[in-house]
Amino acid sequence: MAYAIVNNATLVNTTTTQTVNYTQNYTVGSGSDRCLVIFCHGYKNFASNDFTVTPIDITVDGVAIPSGNKVVAQNLSTNFFTVGNYFIAPPSGVVSIVITNSFTLRWFSAQVIELTGIDQTTPRIGAASGYSTGNQTSRTITATPSSADNGVVITGAAFDIINNASNTSISNGGTLITAQNTPGSTASNDGTWASGYETAPGVATGHTYDWVVSGRTAIVGFYLKDSVVTSINKLRTGTATPDKFYNNTTQVTKMFAGTTPVLT
Repeated sequence: MAYAIVNNATLVNTTTTQTVNYTQNYTVGSGSDRCLVIFCHGYKNFASNDFTVTPIDITVDGVAIPSGNKVVAQNLSTNFFTVGNYFIAPPSGVVSIVITNSFTLRWFSAQVIELTGIDQTTPRIGAASGYSTGNQTSRTITATPSSADNGVVITGAAFDIINNASNTSISNGGTLITAQNTPGSTASNDGTWASGYETAPGVATGHTYDWVVSGRTAIVGFYLKDSVVTSINKLRTGTATPDKFYNNTTQVTKMFAGTTPVLT
């Protein structure tokens, strides 16, 4: 099956100054080839705190998200950040998501996005991250895949601008999933965060976050591969019998002709 975004939820959205130690339950659906993407955004008390040295740790039902499933956007001379994480094959039903880090933050937010139809063996075939040191009103992120496989580019961004969610949008092919403000209204302690996605056709794919009030941003993204590509290719090469089949005559014809299916 091709990917689908089936749900998203806010896990944390707080302006309480403290270290990160949050536990939230989330109900995972029963769709095939599941994947959870968790974006963490915030503003550090000390800009020099480095999330590549002291990462944000996340467990899903006691299983840790490995370091290879993370991407960080931060500038060690400024305070705001975004960290992307993905978790393959979460169990269906209620799971406990635990997020921890020893840094003291002025604000912190975390969002979970649930997808189905994501390859379960090598889901990540591209990633990107970036940040601005000066004020901007837009920023583009592009993820380039390591193989010409269809999938989705899913992104998260943090803005050091308060109360700007209603002025945040995505252009250049992407679709906004959500944009939210932190609950306060103090410039030094609050901000805005957002997430978006775009169908990726096996080539470098990106989109642009736009906002009205000029400010700085940190942004990350993953290129995640469709599971149906793997299944059809395994059937075509005789390496496995897939447990799912793409019921589309045109694509099946391409498969037996020896060409790579193009999923729609």
